[in-house]
Amino acid sequence: MGKKYLISLDGSDHSKYSLLWALENLIDPNIDSVLLLSVGVLSAGTPCEYSAVTRNILNGDNEIKLERQKAEEKAREIVDDGKSIIKNFFETQGEKEVPVECFVISNSDPARYIVAFSKDQGVDVLVMGHRGTSSPNAVNTGTVSQHCMHSAGCTVVITRKK
Repeated sequence: MGKKYLISLDGSDHSKYSLLWALENLIDPNIDSVLLLSVGVLSAGTPCEYSAVTRNILNGDNEIKLERQKAEEKAREIVDDGKSIIKNFFETQGEKEVPVECFVISNSDPARYIVAFSKDQGVDVLVMGHRGTSSPNAVNTGTVSQHCMHSAGCTVVITRKK
């Protein structure tokens, strides 16, 4: 039985690099499986969960619904691009394609969502890129990758595009 890899994609060159790096260095298409996750980031304060309280807000506010829809559409484009990268990679290698599942969600806290998702899915390895957009207080890793590294409960590989 192979490993289950979660590749977190945000549409940046850094996350594309992390996907290619994982394909070249970690993933064995004969035994492993890949989950692609893209979190469409909502602005702070946008309700994330459908609870009894937020359901009324979301049903009454088309602006929030539209923001969620746009975020999820963008995230879907990102995972579709990731699927194409995987397909092209294995075609050029002459190997069979690795099984891929794609997941898209909109959320205002991607770090916490990625951690919860990785635990729910029983992921063995989380792979993500480091964008270098963090504050000087986060010395070597970004805020999302740093949170995932400390909280995911599985091996976390953070790649850095040169």
